[in-house]
Amino acid sequence: MDGARLVSVRHLLEDEVVDVGPFVVVGRKDVRPIGDQGGERHSIEQVLDAVDSSKPVFMLDHQPSTVLDYDDRIDLIVSGHTHRG
Repeated sequence: MDGARLVSVRHLLEDEVVDVGPFVVVGRKDVRPIGDQGGERHSIEQVLDAVDSSKPVFMLDHQPSTVLDYDDRIDLIVSGHTHRG
C-alpha cells in the first residue's frame, strides 16, 4: 500500500475535528440524542473554528435533518439515521 496507512478508529467524534492529512473529519453530537451525551451540541461556528479550510471537510452528523445548517465549507456530509432512506 504505497503511501497509504490504515487507521483504527475507536473514538466517537462529538463536536470534534480530526485532521487526517489530506482532509479533515468533523463529527457532530446528535441533535436529538436519546439519553445523556455529556452536554449540549456546539454551534456549527464553534466546531468549524478549528478546521483547516484549505483541506476538504467531511462532516459526520447522525441525523440528516441538520443538512441545511451547513454551508460551502463542508465538502461531504455523511449521515446514518435516515429511517426511510
